[in-house]
Amino acid sequence: MTNAGAKGSGSTVRCQRCGRENPPGLRFCQDCGQRLSHAPPPAAPTPARGLVELAEYANRNAPSPQALPPQPIPEGGAAPATTACADCGTPNPIGARFCVACGKPVNTAMLPAIQPGAAAAPGTPAPARALPARTPPAPRPEDAAAYLQPRGAPQPNPSAAAIAYCWRCRGANTGQPFCQFCGARLDSPENSPGAQGREQPAAGRLVVIAQDGTPGRDYALAHEQTDIGREEGTILLPSDPYVSPRHARILLREGRIFVRDLSSVNGVYVRIRAAERLQHADLVLMGLEVLRFEVVSDAEKGLGPATENGTRVFGSPALPRYARLSQRTVEGVSRDVFYLCRDESVIGRESGDVVFTNDPFMSRRHAVFARDPVSNAFWLHDLGSSNGTYLAIRGERELIHGDYLRIGQHLFRLDVEMGGARS
Repeated sequence: MTNAGAKGSGSTVRCQRCGRENPPGLRFCQDCGQRLSHAPPPAAPTPARGLVELAEYANRNAPSPQALPPQPIPEGGAAPATTACADCGTPNPIGARFCVACGKPVNTAMLPAIQPGAAAAPGTPAPARALPARTPPAPRPEDAAAYLQPRGAPQPNPSAAAIAYCWRCRGANTGQPFCQFCGARLDSPENSPGAQGREQPAAGRLVVIAQDGTPGRDYALAHEQTDIGREEGTILLPSDPYVSPRHARILLREGRIFVRDLSSVNGVYVRIRAAERLQHADLVLMGLEVLRFEVVSDAEKGLGPATENGTRVFGSPALPRYARLSQRTVEGVSRDVFYLCRDESVIGRESGDVVFTNDPFMSRRHAVFARDPVSNAFWLHDLGSSNGTYLAIRGERELIHGDYLRIGQHLFRLDVEMGGARS
């Protein structure tokens, strides 16, 4: 039978790619592994790139027939006539470089299949027999990827995908020496088996303060780093919607304690103990009010009398503007704006320059914004209020024993332990 899709003579089938004459019934060329077509194609097809490159790569790296070592002659003198494919087990003629059934390269590592029959003289191959047609198995992507991998390319490391849980924040990490959440070294002795539950001597504790001022649950600061968040960290506050997934970090460094804001949405507030110098865009918390402090620009300070159609506008007397307080709301917008026009502006619930009569957590005279006339710098003072005045930190701030932190709706007090006893 002559192959209609390839040029040939007699009953042989010529490969359209390399010109090799192949016996009838073969599906792949014995030299190049090209599939032999039995029907004339309507047009010259473009073969799949991956399979062509696979065949080319194997063809370049497969040993030539002359370089193949002589096949061992089994006991009894019968010479091997075929070589079994290591992938599908199909016998292949000696010298064939690709399996006639599945197209995989045939190499010297494959086991020879002995052709049954009488023994022949050494070096005399037995006549090849016709092979039954069979459907080749579909190529596996992992096999193609292995053949197409460049020489010397790094192989994937199965252990690199293993999950390592950080000893400090319990975050899940894969393939890196440092925790992607808190920066702790994952090969630290504290991360070894048996050390996960071992707690270091605590340098302090964060005590939750209830709304009535009574202490509640406390958290030991047992490591160099303790993260606080709604979803991630050592201290989890899952029921507080105002806490970011990873909100703040407590650091122990050279016997000192620091708090750092991790770019949270609502910030970290620390209760002030003495006068604090204010910067533009600082956030102040007193009672239930969050006030944004802003220094007035020179252009806004220089506003003069307004006129309309040549007539001066009548209104309240003009006052100097040094700074302003914008009331921040849970709606994400500012509601009221209060200008600071004096050297001292008092904020309170009953008396002062700015009064919030409906805030039950604000003291009668709560705090004062004081201006230095010489430097035009502003300072924030607490006037002995019951619930304190809080300032949002910028970056990192040192804490001392007795400091209060406001994170979301949670109020914490820091208790520092010295010499094994709580101070």
